[in-house]
Amino acid sequence: MEYSKAIELFKNYMEYKKLSVNTMKTYLSFLNNRFKSEDDITAITHSDVALEIMEYSKTHSTQSTNLLYLSLKKFYDVLINNLGVVEMINPAENISTPKVTNKHHIALTEQEVQELIDCSSIREKAIIMTMFSTGIRAIELQNITLTQYQNRNADNEIVLKVTKGSCARSIFLSQAVCQAIDLYLNFRTECDCEFLFVTNQGTQLSTQNMNKILKTVAVKCKFTRDKIEALSNHVLRHTFCSVAINNGNPLQFVSQAMGHASVKTTEKIYWHKENSNVKTIMQNMV
Repeated sequence: MEYSKAIELFKNYMEYKKLSVNTMKTYLSFLNNRFKSEDDITAITHSDVALEIMEYSKTHSTQSTNLLYLSLKKFYDVLINNLGVVEMINPAENISTPKVTNKHHIALTEQEVQELIDCSSIREKAIIMTMFSTGIRAIELQNITLTQYQNRNADNEIVLKVTKGSCARSIFLSQAVCQAIDLYLNFRTECDCEFLFVTNQGTQLSTQNMNKILKTVAVKCKFTRDKIEALSNHVLRHTFCSVAINNGNPLQFVSQAMGHASVKTTEKIYWHKENSNVKTIMQNMV
């Protein structure tokens, strides 16, 4: 079977399993053009895959190299075991990959977050307050629609449509955050875009747009160069988690608010006692 045809089958399988669009994009970004489209996948050997990964690791990060390995392994696993379209041993099995070292997750202080808010424009303020107060992922925030916000319930709850792993999850907005968003909507670019937060051109904000916004505001705040370089959408998410736990909220509820599949995921980075709930956590942040 040709490599290009196998990738198409793999894509169809992911769609059948209802994997998130983001997950599918990640897999395909590592698989597309990895080998020649006409290559017979059964002729690709363990050595071929190992060499491809080794060459890739010379110019890419450890995390990216491991994602390539996992993508190739999953690709063959689906074709061999789930679809049964080829009979062979998975050539991506038992390949040594670089060890990922646990990085310290940077979190801002509450004072630094307030400085970001104070230095922000109307749109920037609404975005930063929403991210900090809910711990929402950038991709989740960028996919909230204007209609979702306008139709939120009495608890200011929004059920997220796009989440990691397609797991149902809600965020709860505080009155302060709603006021910031309402003010932003008075100046929102007139456009047909369905999403709540848009660019000056009236298109959906990307995660890159949001990262750039944070760094631009940090420059206004005169943060150090190292702090600005380290700043990202995910830093606000870590800050939410850190502040929520330091304020005495239970780990299990913080984990739920973060959208982690297991509390153990949260425990790898954070630890604390219990005494709150998800709604209270989010609506007491700002």
